[in-house]
Amino acid sequence: MFSGIDIPDSVVLVIELAIIGLLLLGISKFRNPPGARFGNHAALISILAAMALVLVTDGSRQPVLLAVVVAVGLVLGFVSAFKIPMTQMPSMIAIQNGMGGLASLMISFAELGFSRTPVSGLSGVGGFIGVVLGAFTLSGSIVAAAKLNNHLKNQGRSPAINPILVVIALAVAVACVFAWNVSGSLVMIILVGLVVLSLAMGYLFAIRIGGADMPVVISFLNSASGLAAAFTGLALNSRLLVVCGATVGSSGFILTAAMCKAMNRSLLNIFVGTTVASKGCGEVKSAEQAVSDEPAVEDSAVEQGAADACAAVAAIEPEVELTFEQKITKVACAARDAETVVFIPGYGMALAQAQFAVIALANALEKMGKNVLFAIHPVAGRMPGHMNVLLAEADVDYEKLIEMDEINPKFATTDLVFVVGACDVVNSAAIHKEGTPISGMPVLLAHEAKSVVVCNLDTRPGYSGVENPLYEDPRTVMLLGDAKATVEMITAAVSGTGAA
Repeated sequence: MFSGIDIPDSVVLVIELAIIGLLLLGISKFRNPPGARFGNHAALISILAAMALVLVTDGSRQPVLLAVVVAVGLVLGFVSAFKIPMTQMPSMIAIQNGMGGLASLMISFAELGFSRTPVSGLSGVGGFIGVVLGAFTLSGSIVAAAKLNNHLKNQGRSPAINPILVVIALAVAVACVFAWNVSGSLVMIILVGLVVLSLAMGYLFAIRIGGADMPVVISFLNSASGLAAAFTGLALNSRLLVVCGATVGSSGFILTAAMCKAMNRSLLNIFVGTTVASKGCGEVKSAEQAVSDEPAVEDSAVEQGAADACAAVAAIEPEVELTFEQKITKVACAARDAETVVFIPGYGMALAQAQFAVIALANALEKMGKNVLFAIHPVAGRMPGHMNVLLAEADVDYEKLIEMDEINPKFATTDLVFVVGACDVVNSAAIHKEGTPISGMPVLLAHEAKSVVVCNLDTRPGYSGVENPLYEDPRTVMLLGDAKATVEMITAAVSGTGAA
């Protein structure tokens, strides 16, 4: 056991302000991939400094146990960060949100349940909210992670769930009232009931949200975990935890609002609406499964030059269905003739681990003098910024990642668009069809380009369940199968090293 060091409160306050300032500086850098690296390092240093400050000022009754727990946590964190593939990063973030909720739940529970004085005051309010939000975030995050990994299927929303959630919320409020000014075993029983009710509330809340709305859910749960920490700070009378938790909560809510704006939907519509999810690009197979399920595509034995190959494909009558090899040749010809090429990545690219193949094709086209850009939809993938992270991992210059509002006016003059594993974010039904889950949602205007190539696993709709008119457009070439293998074949054909 070691006791804390008696440091003047004014000095502690200055240190806390410095830690908070460093955290805010880190968050402010999360605007682009290069800045995000600095931001992560700054956030890490601020967390370590906060841990050190608490240990120095408060000490520990079990220093050996504390050291072991910290070591285990550090090892698990490093191993997870290095071992978990990028396709599972959204699930990992969801689990991390849940672990933040669990920490708040345990600390608030201990502060209230083992206190010898009746629950009251601001600390009591913070403790109750910490328990409720912590349990809610924990179960909701676990459900979100399971959905993202396809361990839970999206079956749509039952009309009975919303009334049940209202009843549970009322029961939680009643339990908190009964626990006020109570101590001993009774408050412990009430707290256990609160935990059970809050876990059920988080589960029911998340189970009814469709996969297309997962980016919003993840950012919302991130906000909830921060708020849980802030209210836990009230229970502990910790200024540092209150401010840092509130910072995470507010930034998460701002991100949630940005995601809703990108989808042209309100937060209430997403959480209470009637969006129906069906099987589609969200429920996808692994790259290995895709390769085993799709018929093998052999390299063409055609040895004629690129010009002759293009002429041969162009001579085929429009009503004749092209073979896969002929489609590859047609795409390679279009890529050689194009001046402007735009890539639109989606979750299917992450699943197939095709980002490096996509960059190889982009580099090959740039060497040929093409203007190559990447169009990024705010809710593409399974978490906010998912596509930015994937492409940054493949060392794409940030200047080439163009946001939706900036790239959409350029599609009308774009010669060729490559859609790689994207579904709903390029679905023009959102513009032209009313009464669908994505009606009114801003999408990337790929259908306005002169030519479009879709490298998806299949033609099924995305999580929205809405058929995509782009797939039937005569200007669209559908290359179905494993995106990584398909893009590699296109690169070989464009470069003249493969079948053309």
